[in-house]
Amino acid sequence: MITRETLVRWLWRIPVCVAVMFVGQMLGVALVSALALELPPPPVAVDEGAQFGFRAQGQESILTQQYDLGRERSLGPQYYHMDVKIITRASDGSRANVETYRMRLTGNPGDLSAGEVDKWTCTWFALKTGDGPEVTVPALEGWSYDFNRSVAIDEHGQVLGIPHAKFENLTDNNGNKLAAIVAYQVYNQFVQFHAYVDQIATADLDGGKGIQNLKSIGDRVVLDEFSEDLPLTVGLIIKEGSVYKPGEETLEFKGLSVVDGEPSALLGIDGGEGSYTMVIEAMPNVDAETVGGTRFFGDVYVDLVSMWLKKAEITVVDVTETSIGGSVVANTTIESHYSIRAMRK
Repeated sequence: MITRETLVRWLWRIPVCVAVMFVGQMLGVALVSALALELPPPPVAVDEGAQFGFRAQGQESILTQQYDLGRERSLGPQYYHMDVKIITRASDGSRANVETYRMRLTGNPGDLSAGEVDKWTCTWFALKTGDGPEVTVPALEGWSYDFNRSVAIDEHGQVLGIPHAKFENLTDNNGNKLAAIVAYQVYNQFVQFHAYVDQIATADLDGGKGIQNLKSIGDRVVLDEFSEDLPLTVGLIIKEGSVYKPGEETLEFKGLSVVDGEPSALLGIDGGEGSYTMVIEAMPNVDAETVGGTRFFGDVYVDLVSMWLKKAEITVVDVTETSIGGSVVANTTIESHYSIRAMRK
């Protein structure tokens, strides 16, 4: 039986942009310090690696030591910027459409041991569709919401507890109402953000496999394996009959790096070969069905001191076929690029 916690591990990975984008078109490292040549470094004591989560063993290289990547994150405020670029290609490989979404978020972590939740605030959100100008979404500027990492789907059926209602009847800074399809994409960027920051880059709270299983460089873990389809009725415009068959998702401890002067663990994520059927309401009483294959992959950098995500570069590739009324109307390839960066403020 699939639990709610299991389901949420896959819901955020679904490339909703495939059906959404098509219908939208059709309808409308620390190693640098070792180079100091004046004096050789003193012997490393057993506990001196504690602040970086590794166990030092005398003169053992930092590349062969063990690290604790499952430690709880620091409680200081966090600042992030995310850029998303979604390219839709026609069957001949030409660009059919390009959309970009950009947002900034500030997080104030709660103390998990005390039962507190995180509070996030969107300080700015902008989007650009096709050849149109970039516009902002005033209703999201200053919008705050609670985020509980232990909640997969809340009592209202909302993935990660992100409220759907906030994304209904959104307008841009020119007063123009966002199409439902575009509004859904705006909502989906919040789901994607928390998936990378609060799912991949942190220890699994339910005892499943995750970043905490990676101890040494070169370690690799298979996160989940399922043989059955997962239902994808997640609200807003996605309808009954939408399902996802996941691939074999792996997480690998690839090495150490330095991001903005901070030592970081470099992790590689690969979602394997997944497939799906997505049904959405293209217009009243008219459904569009998209079937396709999908794969996501990329790199995630986690700060070895604070244990917060420092940077993520993820690519999602989808090959799809979309039908309306039983007739095939398009074969497309979707390339989605996600870039998340921690900011100083």
